[in-house]
Amino acid sequence: MKRRRNKHIQNDLFRIYVSAFAEQLDAIKNSARWKVGHRVIRFIELLLGRKPRTLGIDHLQNMTKQYLTEAEYFVESKSAAIGPNILRRHFSHEISTCGFLVSNNDWKTAAQGDVFTALELAAACEKEYGWSCKLIDKQTQLNEPVDLIISLLFEFDVRTLKSSAIKIGWVRSYAEYWIMKPWFESFDIILCSSKKIKDFISEVTKKEAYVFPIATNPTRFAKGVMNPSYKSELCFTGNRWHAEREIEKQLIPYTLPYKFKVFGRGWSTKGAFSSYHEGQLSYENMPDVYASSELILDDSNESTSKWESVNSRIFDVLGMGKKILTNNTQAVEALFENEFPTYGSSEELIDQIDHILGSPKNYTATFELLQQEVLAKHTYTHRAAELNSILELHHGVSNSIAIKISATTDDDLTSWGDYHFAKSLAEAFRESNCDVRIDLKSHWYDEQNSMQINLIIAGLYQYEPEPDKINILWIISHPEQIRTEHLEGFDHIFVASESFAQVLDSKIQNSVSVLHQCTDVNIFYPDSNDNLTPYERLYVANSRHTDRLGIQYSTESQIPLDIIGANWDQIVPSNWVKANHVPNHLLRYYYSTASIIINDHWPSMREHGFYSNRLYDVLACGGQLVSDEVQGLKSFFKGHIHVYEDINSFQNLVRNVKNRKTNEEAIHFIRANHTFNHRVAAILDKIVEIKNEK
Repeated sequence: MKRRRNKHIQNDLFRIYVSAFAEQLDAIKNSARWKVGHRVIRFIELLLGRKPRTLGIDHLQNMTKQYLTEAEYFVESKSAAIGPNILRRHFSHEISTCGFLVSNNDWKTAAQGDVFTALELAAACEKEYGWSCKLIDKQTQLNEPVDLIISLLFEFDVRTLKSSAIKIGWVRSYAEYWIMKPWFESFDIILCSSKKIKDFISEVTKKEAYVFPIATNPTRFAKGVMNPSYKSELCFTGNRWHAEREIEKQLIPYTLPYKFKVFGRGWSTKGAFSSYHEGQLSYENMPDVYASSELILDDSNESTSKWESVNSRIFDVLGMGKKILTNNTQAVEALFENEFPTYGSSEELIDQIDHILGSPKNYTATFELLQQEVLAKHTYTHRAAELNSILELHHGVSNSIAIKISATTDDDLTSWGDYHFAKSLAEAFRESNCDVRIDLKSHWYDEQNSMQINLIIAGLYQYEPEPDKINILWIISHPEQIRTEHLEGFDHIFVASESFAQVLDSKIQNSVSVLHQCTDVNIFYPDSNDNLTPYERLYVANSRHTDRLGIQYSTESQIPLDIIGANWDQIVPSNWVKANHVPNHLLRYYYSTASIIINDHWPSMREHGFYSNRLYDVLACGGQLVSDEVQGLKSFFKGHIHVYEDINSFQNLVRNVKNRKTNEEAIHFIRANHTFNHRVAAILDKIVEIKNEK
């Protein structure tokens, strides 16, 4: 199977070479300049009585043959010879200077998108990590050494830069041209603006590649204001370099009842849009253009849409909360979780314009969700953090972390939720290239503890921070046990509650932030087993001889439950208890097949806004979940949990159990936002911040 897939990729690569040069050949053959020149030269030769000489088209054909030969060589031998991406240099991650290779180092006069993309990422890296960044073009001499070079141009030969810097290629389009360049192997790391590019490069070159989309600078674009001279109902911003753009074929402006404007280079005398051309504007003016337009049109060029890359225009417009239509359907569907308005034909474009401009309120919620998604995931601050993490992974010393829990060697660890939590957390850290260990209480202060970082899961016992280490506390439950006097010495405190984090932040000097609980999607996912009996009303919890709201309401309402848990004797009818204990890795079968799962919180967790980890586990299995009211719970989980506020609402939700249906949307929501990998990423970002401050 592997050999067949590689052969398929090789054939695709060969076709890409043929296609790329055939397109160049056709373009030159059909150009007016070539036709006129060809006829003039032939006429002169005829007058002089000379034999016809080899002309441009002949040279082009010979060049094509040469490149096809090189393509065959690449496919048959070179790609097979390229091994895993073994870095030739080993740096500690101490980046202080960075150069971006772009088409123009003066961003105020530039018209190419690579310049603005580099400008914004550079600014974010300077702000977040204190790097000194500069733009470098082909005319700029790299007089001073830099620690890091990021190239946004496939035609820039990085071998000419006599530098020992880490070299990164950021492939945003034209992936087929990037891999053809002989200097491609000089890059240490490859960033890809889409998954399609990443998969292609990983398969063909065997290089380690990372998905790294373009983004937006929300601070810049939030400053956009309405300018009467830019005001329009329909707006297109983009350059017309040499050929007709696709949108010119699909949109005839004078047939539309909307005020239309075009901004960019190359429109003044060419194409159907020339009479609507409002001139070329600098990058600084774009926020005002978007702010002055009701609907912006995006016409992604072929090299972008072919590789399913999302361009900066889409991120910038959405980040402002404005409306945009794009023809790059596959790209936005691959990157965005929320519904995105697109078009693929002239008819679809006109229909979408009419719908959006005719009933703008109907689309308000759609674009608000897209704006939230952009601001939550696709800003250059996010990209700077991702870049920093990639550099740490490849060129830095991995973090060594000791996860400390309150369980002891005398305990039955399988009964400790903190132990299962720590195991999943440790595995996520290992996936992020960290050296990690779980310490039970009896080993908290072992002298041979060589770990750099202590991550304490708050529990029954208080941990005394070690001054020579980074000490982080994560409060995930039982806030009643937290004493502010025990919090001194921690470099940071994560709290799995918005409200309790605010309380602590107002009382202590420590750095505090919110980090909710999560789930392990390698353990909790939809599954079934014919040997296990599905339950109707499932309740999973140990008694611990404490009042539980779900049990109270069930017994008072005489609604029988199927309980998995210990110590329920004398509290519920004996036939309610189906098992005293089920191994953690088997719980998914019961969550996936139960008609309904009932959850409740310890009183202190409910009072202080902590969400039970069971909520995440059940939703990851697609279970139908009912839980007691905790502040903000319904909105936090996007309505995927049915909430009871009193015994009457409990009865209404639980008594009439419907046929079980897997909640696919809930599964997607959890996997996209609330896994251990998400939490580890946040913790590692905080560790970097702490290291920089120390």
